[in-house]
Amino acid sequence: WAAFMVVSYYNVIMAWSLQYLYYSFQTPLPWGSTTKTAEEFFFGTVLRMRGSDGELWTLKDGMGPLNWPLLLSLLGQWALIFICVFKLTKTVQWVVTVTVPLPFLLIAVMTIYGLTKEGASSGVMAYINPTNNPGALLSLDAWVDACGQIFFGLSLSTAVMIGYSSHQAKDSKMVRNTWIIAIGNSMTSIVAGFAVFALLGHFAFIQNESVDSVASSGYILSFQTFPATFSSFSGKGAPQAFSVLFFLTLLLLGIDSAMSLVEAVCEAFIDNNTFCRKHVPLVVFVFCSIGFLFSFIMATKSGYYVLDILDHFSSTYLMLMGGGLSAFVVGWLYPADKLVRQVRENSGEDAFWLPFLWAHMIKFFTPLVLALLFGYNFVRDCMRPYNGYQHWALVCFGWIPCLVIPTLAFGLPSLFIEKPSQIRSKLQLACTKRASHQRGTKTEEGGGDANPEDEVVDTVRSNTSVVTMDSLTHEV
Repeated sequence: WAAFMVVSYYNVIMAWSLQYLYYSFQTPLPWGSTTKTAEEFFFGTVLRMRGSDGELWTLKDGMGPLNWPLLLSLLGQWALIFICVFKLTKTVQWVVTVTVPLPFLLIAVMTIYGLTKEGASSGVMAYINPTNNPGALLSLDAWVDACGQIFFGLSLSTAVMIGYSSHQAKDSKMVRNTWIIAIGNSMTSIVAGFAVFALLGHFAFIQNESVDSVASSGYILSFQTFPATFSSFSGKGAPQAFSVLFFLTLLLLGIDSAMSLVEAVCEAFIDNNTFCRKHVPLVVFVFCSIGFLFSFIMATKSGYYVLDILDHFSSTYLMLMGGGLSAFVVGWLYPADKLVRQVRENSGEDAFWLPFLWAHMIKFFTPLVLALLFGYNFVRDCMRPYNGYQHWALVCFGWIPCLVIPTLAFGLPSLFIEKPSQIRSKLQLACTKRASHQRGTKTEEGGGDANPEDEVVDTVRSNTSVVTMDSLTHEV
């Protein structure tokens, strides 16, 4: 459910990027070189949120008509994801060889170029000097945002990592892969931060303002501040070149993320249903069609507000709740000690801290931190409506899809109808069924008996894999 919610609005953001990529080939760039003109272009031209009176459309005015250019871009984005996924390994394995390494190259180019511009040093100092805003480190808001960033960066609570890890070979180096992915994700974010703040420092220098006055976050940074920064670059073709590089990077990263989210949802059906297993392209097509239809509402005049609400409630409630439940299932029901033992027996790896520290972190520390952040968000949003939006909008697009529906659909039956022992039995039975299906497939293909060692639950590999962990680790 979390993967479906996230990919539904994530593709809308990619549709914005697709439109900006189209406009990036124009000379001069149509959004101007100031944040004011870039803001007008974003809300007026791309989102078409201006009413007949010239005022900015709000939720008080209703949802408004469809933005047809944006809807066509959204259709193109969903079609692109379908093309990348529907043939499984025949297309995805080729796609990731381009979409995974190329963004790293583009980020490196923007970092090096940004650091050579005037004023870049002030931006970098604003990035790495904690004395500029020491109070932020003590604010729970900053840690909530950081937690959401890590959840999105590592694809936690969306079944993506669970799906990818299930494709690993029996003797794959799980501890090594974990370190590579976690450190690679953080290092990429750190390097990208230098690119962002170097360019912000240059833009502040040109505008004769402080870095704090031009620094922003989220959609404003990507679709207003950066486009205005690129327009200020000197040199023939430089503004267009860096604008194309930036939005192409966003699209490639978005395609990677969207493919993994779509695969996570589709694989849940494919692994547990014979009909779906035999008609994989149909499953992917149905999911992409439903996702496109669900995204319709975010292609209206008020679609920006709907997306903002979904983004906020998904990251602060749906993801945290999914992470807490995952920690509970793995830590207490599987349980954690058994998982640590199986990792040691099958991979031969045993990090010195893993037997003691990890089990206690997954059982106690992680659920406690996530519960604290969840409670803080809940109290804050109950006391003050998020961004001042109308209550009906917060209920319809935030509380219900991101908290009420997952709680009623998944939480209540598990907590009040079934006992923990029953949940544990079903969890083990589900894993055993996947192992049995895999052994049967190997027997049919090889014509021999299955290896009894394959009965170990954590060695299961799904035949529906479209991206393997080993290939992903190789690309990183």
